[in-house]
Amino acid sequence: MRFIFWWGILIFGIVVVLYFSWIKSPRFEYNQWVPSFLAKWADKHENDNVRTAVPLVFLGLVAGGYLIYRKLGKNKWLICWLGLNALVVIAELGQLFLPLRSPDFKDVFWGAFGAGIGLGVMFIIKPLVLKIK
Repeated sequence: MRFIFWWGILIFGIVVVLYFSWIKSPRFEYNQWVPSFLAKWADKHENDNVRTAVPLVFLGLVAGGYLIYRKLGKNKWLICWLGLNALVVIAELGQLFLPLRSPDFKDVFWGAFGAGIGLGVMFIIKPLVLKIK
């Protein structure tokens, strides 16, 4: 049952990343699913690339939680980070086929950075979580 929980959250996060990467307009103010305060922040020009990191931080946290739960080794953490990077690359490449969107290498960087932050936080607190468990 816990396996389904972790994978359900991870798949939901992947769908969210792909959805927001592949909607017609990059402006979040036109999307009904995004709260107005978040859309206002995300639509500012200076946050254009940084906003890519936000969902990847959460995906990194979830993936890290799963890795801790399963007590997987360091190589799996690296593979997970590479997998999250692949997700960002796929999301950006999909924008090649959308008229109002264009892929951006900075988005890939910020997505990788966000995934690294999420996984890094979980890796740092791993001993504490395992001690509690």
